[in-house]
Amino acid sequence: MAPTKKPKYNMEELCVSFISRNRFYSSLLSKINKVSFPQVKTAGIGFTKQGKIVLYYNEEFFENMSLSECQAVLEHEILHIFFKHPFRLPKEEGQQELNDVKNIACDMAINQYLPDLPKEIKDSKGEVIFKGGVYPETYGFPKEMFAEWYFAELKKLPKKEKGGGKGEGKGQLVDDHDMWGKTVNEKGEVEEVAGNVDCDIEHELDKIVRQAAKECEGDKSIGKLPEGIRRELEAIRNPKKKNPWKKRLKIFVNTVLTLSKKRSQKKINRRFIEEVDYAVPGKKKDRRPKLLLARDTSGSVCNDTIQQQFLGEMINISKFCDVIVADCDTEVHQTYHVKKVTDFKSYMGGGGTSFEPVFEVARKLAVDGIIYLTDTYGSFPKKEDIGKFSAKTIWVTIGQEKVSIPFGKHVNISDNL
Repeated sequence: MAPTKKPKYNMEELCVSFISRNRFYSSLLSKINKVSFPQVKTAGIGFTKQGKIVLYYNEEFFENMSLSECQAVLEHEILHIFFKHPFRLPKEEGQQELNDVKNIACDMAINQYLPDLPKEIKDSKGEVIFKGGVYPETYGFPKEMFAEWYFAELKKLPKKEKGGGKGEGKGQLVDDHDMWGKTVNEKGEVEEVAGNVDCDIEHELDKIVRQAAKECEGDKSIGKLPEGIRRELEAIRNPKKKNPWKKRLKIFVNTVLTLSKKRSQKKINRRFIEEVDYAVPGKKKDRRPKLLLARDTSGSVCNDTIQQQFLGEMINISKFCDVIVADCDTEVHQTYHVKKVTDFKSYMGGGGTSFEPVFEVARKLAVDGIIYLTDTYGSFPKKEDIGKFSAKTIWVTIGQEKVSIPFGKHVNISDNL
């Protein structure tokens, strides 16, 4: 039996080499599990079943690069995490063309900070597997913009000019974004994280970035970071006061999630591990909860701007619940399930406003909670007639800080997001 070839670069040794390169990047890298996974052609961020971040990598991919190029590739992965790209621009099921554009935008946003990225990479047979990355100047865009900006601009281009990602002459992706939002099971099979209540991608990404920022506070290596990275790091350390509507909505959804879970001593609640020195019983899923997203289709709130502000968050919620949309003015005109942005249909209705029909539908569908997008101007049902929904309803308004509601919670979406 032939001896196993020792890889040119041991991943742990590569990680240690970051200590002298940049402590902040090194701190971030130290908080990520690293797993050799040949099915990934290059490298890519994924997650465990428990929601921990994993860097899946192909050892052969690093064989034909210099040390500085290997480090730059790892920095590329670090910056995806730093900017929370897997959460901010998540992959959408069945939308490959749109996902390709998102991938280009994310790489474009960070490659500009990585001068040591390889220009070309060959495999063990000498065949070129990577040739040039994508940069803002590749498309004539300005530097130091966020991925969302590049994504919006790329979408405006004709299809033949988008290029990128697949080697059509405008550069390729450095890494494998197909692992975003995915995990590898015990059999080595890739599975979707979506639907796993214990995997909160935003929470995990945000947590390790804040931990690394705190550990490196005052470190001289921070001053050597690119200006765009330093600005973002400063914003993380000193966040501006924002309208916390997403957080408040998430808290409401979590109360609904608890309805479909039961306590288990065998499952540890990971959110409390860092706060207490004893194990808090976690919860096992008993069934998948259902949420009703009611949209007030009266003329006062029926417009695309409102829908766009709200769509992204509802799609994130749909990863953990079955989300059913109900369009209602004085009656419910349509109900349907959503899992991706393209599932949302055009509004139906547009007359006056009565909230009673939605609560009738909620009972028939046996949902666990109601998220009602409205201006709250309409006739409400009596609190004593709606049972659990008096507590399991949240009214979402746009630009209305103060409202008069007889029951439930209220959250307002303003321009100060």
